[in-house]
Amino acid sequence: MKPKYCNACSFCKIDMQVHPNGKNYIKTYVCSNVNCSDPVDASPIPCGLARREATLCGLQGKYYQEAKQPEATPEQGNVIQLAKE
Repeated sequence: MKPKYCNACSFCKIDMQVHPNGKNYIKTYVCSNVNCSDPVDASPIPCGLARREATLCGLQGKYYQEAKQPEATPEQGNVIQLAKE
């Protein structure tokens, strides 16, 4: 069975949240799935909490959905093409 990591899920988003000291921001991964939202105000919760609780996503990742990787095409590459004239 392939492991299910939150950062490879399509519902995982990066959010900047206030550090407890109130002066800095920290990068936090949050789950945007409606089934894993805060029951009080429906805001996204951290992925670690969603995977820890069996009533949410749980260790098995019941709401996990593989994120589709964009396919690189030659037109989108960052290589400079030189043409002879």
